[in-house]
Amino acid sequence: MRGTILLLTLMLACTQAEERGPNVAGAFYPADVEDLNRMLDRFFTKAPELTISGKPILLIEPHAGYIYSGQVAAYGYQLLKPGSYDLVIILGPSHYHYYYGASVDTPVGHRIPTGLIPFDQTIIRRLVKAGIPYVPSAHNREHSIEVQLPFLKKKLKKFKVVEIVIGDYDLEYLKSLAQKIYNATKDKRPLIIASSDLSHYHPYGEAVVIDRRTIKHIKNFEIEPLYQDLKTRRCEACGGAAIITGLYLSRMFGADKVKPLYYSNSGDVTGDSSRVVGYLAAVVYKKERKEIGVGLNLSDDDKRTLRKIASGAIKAVVRNEKFVMPEVSGRLKEKSGAFVTITKQGRLRGCIGFIIGIKPLYETVFEAAQSAATRDSRFPPLSPEELKDIEIEISVLTEPVLVRDLSEIKVGRDGLIIKRGLYQGLLLPQVAVENDWDLDEFLAHTCVKAGLSPDAWKKKGTSIYRFSAEVF
Repeated sequence: MRGTILLLTLMLACTQAEERGPNVAGAFYPADVEDLNRMLDRFFTKAPELTISGKPILLIEPHAGYIYSGQVAAYGYQLLKPGSYDLVIILGPSHYHYYYGASVDTPVGHRIPTGLIPFDQTIIRRLVKAGIPYVPSAHNREHSIEVQLPFLKKKLKKFKVVEIVIGDYDLEYLKSLAQKIYNATKDKRPLIIASSDLSHYHPYGEAVVIDRRTIKHIKNFEIEPLYQDLKTRRCEACGGAAIITGLYLSRMFGADKVKPLYYSNSGDVTGDSSRVVGYLAAVVYKKERKEIGVGLNLSDDDKRTLRKIASGAIKAVVRNEKFVMPEVSGRLKEKSGAFVTITKQGRLRGCIGFIIGIKPLYETVFEAAQSAATRDSRFPPLSPEELKDIEIEISVLTEPVLVRDLSEIKVGRDGLIIKRGLYQGLLLPQVAVENDWDLDEFLAHTCVKAGLSPDAWKKKGTSIYRFSAEVF
C-alpha cells in the first residue's frame, strides 16, 4: 500500500513538472519565432487602436488558423497593455474529447515558440479543491486555447495563465463554474478569454444571419437567450460554453458593457462563400461614467414638472384618458427643442422629439412623450400592461450649430445631425456614451440613422450639425 501511494505521488510530481505544448505550432500558426512575430506584427498594424471607456475584463476571440481568423483576433488583443493583469483565464471548448463539465490543466506551463507561459499553480489548486477536475485527454490535442497564447505573449509580455477546457454542459453548470472561478480568482487582476468561432459551414449569407443573431445576444448580455438559441441551433458557437461562462464571470467582476469589435468569416479570406466559418472579436468591460450634455439652467422643480408631464402624457394617451396639464414656470414656457426617450427593461421602446424650439418647452415635452409612446414607427404603440415596466428620459436641446471642423465636436457633450440631400439623421449625446463610440463611430452611426452609407460624413455635400442637451 505504501509503495502504491509513493508511486502515485511520484507520477503526480512528474505530471506537474511537465510542460504543455506546443500542440499546434506549424499548423494553426507559424512554428518559427520570426515568422510568427512578423505575422502578429502584420495583424496589429492593420487593426486600428480602438478605445473603450474602461479596462477589458473579457475578450471573446476566434481560434481558427491564423490565416483565417488571426486578423479578427488582433482587434481584441490590440486593447491590451503590458502590466494590466496578473492572471489570464482562458476558457475554450473541447474539440477532440467528449466529457461533461470542465477540466483545468495542471502542468507547469504552456510552451509556444516565443517561450513558456507559466500556469498559476495557486489558482489551479483552488479550482481543483472547488471540484473542477483535470481531464488529461481534454488538453492533449486541444487548439482553442493555445492559439490565444502568442497574441497574449506579444501584448502582455509577462503573465500567468489558467487554462480551462469545457465539454458538454447545461446552463446551471456554467453558472456554477463561473462562480467557482470567481471565488478562486477574486483577489487577482484577471483577464478572461473566451475562445470560440461562430457558425460553421453554411453558405455566406446564411452564416451572416446566424452570426448576427449570436452577436446580438452577446452585445446585449442576453446570456439565457443565447444559451437557448445555441441549444436549438438558431445560434452557433463551438465555444458557446466558454462565451456563456465568460459573460457570467465578467459580470461578477463588474462588467456591464459588451462591444463587438470586428466580425468576418472565412469566405472573406478565401473567396469561397459556399461553406464558411464565422469569427468575432468582442470586448466586455465596466464602462466608466461620463458626463452627458450640458446644464441649461433647469431647476430641480422644472425637471420634476417635465417628468410629471411626460409620464402623465404617456399614461393618458395609452389608457385613452384625459390629461390635466400642471402649472408651469416661466422657464418651461420658453421655446425649446426636446426629445423623450422611453425604455423598457433597458431597451429602447420609443424616442421622438423636436429639434427646433417652435413651441414652449412644456408643450414640446408633452407632444414628444405621446408621440414616443404611440407613433414611433420602429415600435408598436405602448400597451397599458407595459406602463409599469417603462422608464422615461427627457433631453432638452440647444439650437443646432453647423460644424466647420470636426475638432468642434465633443463626444458626450454633443449630439449630431447629419444632412445630405433629402436624408437626415439625428443621434442624441447620450447615444454615443451609452455605446462607447469614438467620434468616427458616432459620425458613422449618425449617417446610418439618416439612411446613408457609414462614410457619408466624409463626402462633399454632407452637412454636419452639433447640439447639446440637458438629460434627466
